Amino acid sequence: MLQLRLLGPPYAQLEGQRWELASSKPVYLLLYLAYQGDWVSRAHLAALFYPDQDEPTARHRLRLLLSRLRELPWAGGLEAEPQRLRFRVATDVQAFSAAIQQQDWPKAIQLHQQPLLNQFPIREADTFEAWLEAEREELRSLWREAVLETTLALGQNGRHKEAAGLLRQVWEQDIFDEQILQAYMRSLHAQGSRDGALAVFELFKGQLQSELGLAPLPETEQLAEAIRQGRPPAPPPAPARLPLPDSPLIGRQRELAELCSGAARLRVLTGMGGVGKTRLALELAQQQTPQLAHGALFVSLTGVENPEQLPSAIAEALGFTFFGPREPKTQLLDYLKNKELLLVLDNFDHLLQEAGLLAEMLEQAPKLHLLVTSRQHLDLPEAWNYPLTGLPRPDPNNLESSEAILLFVQAARRSRPNFQPTPTDLQAIAELCQTVEGLPLALELASAWVRELSCREILEEIRDHQALLGPKASGMEAVFEYSWHLLSPEQQHLMLGLSLFRGGFNRAAAQKTQGASHYLLLSLVGCSLLQKEPTGRYQMHPLLQQYTWQKLARQPQLQSQLQRQHALHFAALLEAGGEQLRQGRWDRVVDEVAVEAENIRAAWAWLLEGHHWPQLEAGLGAWGHSLSARGLYREGETTFARLAETAQREGKPLLWARATQRRGWFGLQLGQTERAKALLEQSLPPVEQQHHTDGLLFGYNGLGVAWTRLGDYPQAEHWFQKARALAEQTQNTASLANILNSLGNTRRWTGRFAEAAAYFQQGLRLAEAVGNRQTTAFLLANLGGALWELGEHPAGWQTTQQAAQLAEELQHWPLFSGCLSNLAEMSYVQKDYARSSELRQRSLALRRELGNRRGEAFDTVMLGYNALRLGQPLEARQHFLEGLQIAQEVAAKPIQLDVLIGLAELELQQGQFQQALPMLQLAVRHPATSAEAKGRAHQLLASLPPEAQGVGSISTPDLEHWVAQILEQPST
Repeated sequence: MLQLRLLGPPYAQLEGQRWELASSKPVYLLLYLAYQGDWVSRAHLAALFYPDQDEPTARHRLRLLLSRLRELPWAGGLEAEPQRLRFRVATDVQAFSAAIQQQDWPKAIQLHQQPLLNQFPIREADTFEAWLEAEREELRSLWREAVLETTLALGQNGRHKEAAGLLRQVWEQDIFDEQILQAYMRSLHAQGSRDGALAVFELFKGQLQSELGLAPLPETEQLAEAIRQGRPPAPPPAPARLPLPDSPLIGRQRELAELCSGAARLRVLTGMGGVGKTRLALELAQQQTPQLAHGALFVSLTGVENPEQLPSAIAEALGFTFFGPREPKTQLLDYLKNKELLLVLDNFDHLLQEAGLLAEMLEQAPKLHLLVTSRQHLDLPEAWNYPLTGLPRPDPNNLESSEAILLFVQAARRSRPNFQPTPTDLQAIAELCQTVEGLPLALELASAWVRELSCREILEEIRDHQALLGPKASGMEAVFEYSWHLLSPEQQHLMLGLSLFRGGFNRAAAQKTQGASHYLLLSLVGCSLLQKEPTGRYQMHPLLQQYTWQKLARQPQLQSQLQRQHALHFAALLEAGGEQLRQGRWDRVVDEVAVEAENIRAAWAWLLEGHHWPQLEAGLGAWGHSLSARGLYREGETTFARLAETAQREGKPLLWARATQRRGWFGLQLGQTERAKALLEQSLPPVEQQHHTDGLLFGYNGLGVAWTRLGDYPQAEHWFQKARALAEQTQNTASLANILNSLGNTRRWTGRFAEAAAYFQQGLRLAEAVGNRQTTAFLLANLGGALWELGEHPAGWQTTQQAAQLAEELQHWPLFSGCLSNLAEMSYVQKDYARSSELRQRSLALRRELGNRRGEAFDTVMLGYNALRLGQPLEARQHFLEGLQIAQEVAAKPIQLDVLIGLAELELQQGQFQQALPMLQLAVRHPATSAEAKGRAHQLLASLPPEAQGVGSISTPDLEHWVAQILEQPST
């Protein structure tokens, strides 16, 4: 079979014979067809290789080009039909793409040793060369991803030198790629080359300044500083950047100036679909980002169909994970409280009933700014509704400077790079601008056809379609109908199928659900019907999606077939995720499912409505795990309650039991422990009857957690031991590691630290063996605490540090802040109050960033105790009062009581025994006081002089009274 090498200087090979390929148009044609691997229309090829010719001439020259292929001895496999061509051969690009899809990263790296058609000069084929550059960049980005994944695995196995070598290859190709630079510096540092890591940073810093006049990103500077000091940094989770527009904004300078000058914190860009609201919002956000401490963030709401999911969508974009039983909205508001941030909420139209949340966000977060795009205005007093219309009509006396015409020409050059409008073209474009009312989307769609039609022909076709649609049809509808008319049947079918995706899609999903070739997808991008993001995902403009839905709805049989293909694809993704869970690849499952969450929600609803039981049962593990890991506990409870109800009604006892188990798990996370335990107990009989291993493991482990929450550790251990035995019997190593962690905690909480450490160490070996880094991080953190309690302080400190480093790498910020807090407590116990304060400040900063108000209160109070020990009473009082205020807001009584003990100690230092005594008496009697805090209170009471101790019990106000009284006092 003929094989083509495309990665590097190209050559063909057949039965041991090899041909080095010379640069010529016939070769370009075959290489292009081989790369696509599917049918390509002759019209497209004619435009690609002869963009300056009209269509008949370009097609004629293509026929002449095909006749020259007889000269090539390896071109015999070319298939030709009247309207299309195909050249199906084996290529290394196909093998590379397959390796990426299978996540075989080493093989992908081996195949991509050189760029596509490297050192292969392109002559007299500008459009083909532009295509080649775009494909080279896409393949390079995939190779870059493979290197990052491979080096991550190498680092986990301690092979830092190999990781650094691979990262160096990528970095040297693009020295300004700071993500790669950071990974390279970390690998060098991990292999012991501190000086090498710093030398690389200084080289990068110098070149960045000399060539671009820029400074490194703050996180890169922080990494370099941490390496200098011999410790890993603690960067806060950074919000995603704004989407990068694919071309400069044309016009809208007046609108930008007006929007920038306004003082409103809620600006709403309103207007019909396609008027350019999103593009203007991005430009405005880009301009204002430098003025805001936390920058700007883009939140696409296109795929959010349920208004209840709005807080989740915003949190997802922020990189914030909900935790604990509190309402997601409350957690989101806490997270935003101290942020100086601009949130761009795009496509808010269908969520207008949730507009009240925006008012709450502005009230709770005084430095927050919101920029909303919506077809309808927001009926809120805080909102400045700014109506946006199309670009101004061209001035007949100055057509060349018209914003609308400039936009058309800019967009046209994507399809025909050398497009230069003649005076006749300019007049036609001006009339077109009036026909479509200056709508940017309509102009971009129309411009895509300049490679095949003149501007006058495009105008006439659109007017004809508008007339056919009737007097009420808009110019936008006419342009869409005209664009649709020009699509091939394959392109139309693909558009119908792609309109079902929510939140975009990747190339693999389009290929598997619709059989879409890369060529077909790129052809729709070329027609401006799809946009391709830098991440590789594709998006369809909401208005175009709406028009396409309307066409699909008129073909109910096809609609049903396409919905089935869409749903079954994402059901298969969930089923594969379930297998990855069994292998311990929990983090990967969460990441992969989160990207497709909106598509999965749509697919899940279709599967449930159609009673597709096998797919629902196969997918519930991965879907439930993803919702839990992302803190979407209420959505999880609702989702699985519906599944359980449907399964029970339709007589599916095992599926009912497994859905009920998930309900129980989400109930535990929501603090409904008794109800959750009851659900888990009810679900066991059907699972035991079927001896469903996954269900038994989940049920036993869930009941262990439930009894732990209820404080019955013998019962908890009983269920964890059952889970352990089953995991060992079925050789489920990933689950066993997690169960051993739970068993270790039951021992630790009952004071059996040596047994706890043994369980943690055994679980740690298993978690590391299967590469489950998240479980490894938790086991390290717990082991560090157990070793510390055993008096093995150096080992406890070092192990907790390892947990912190791994949690930081995983970006598991709640665990990372917990590790910092534990290290601060260890330093406090060792009376190193300065180091304890430094660690506590880092933990506090991160918990503020996360919106963890309870953790913020705790760290603030502990800073007060550090200040006490350092002889800083004024600072101590300030920390105590600040912590008390936060603890009151979140109803954290144990922390409030800790503050009373600290304030009492301050009073005792000043000899104010009568003020201290009632606070201490309340602390020792109150049921919410922790055992450790009670011990401190008793010590302080014992230290009172005899005359104070003789006072006896005095009338002590309740906790709420004390807190209110203290906070009402003016601070000193």
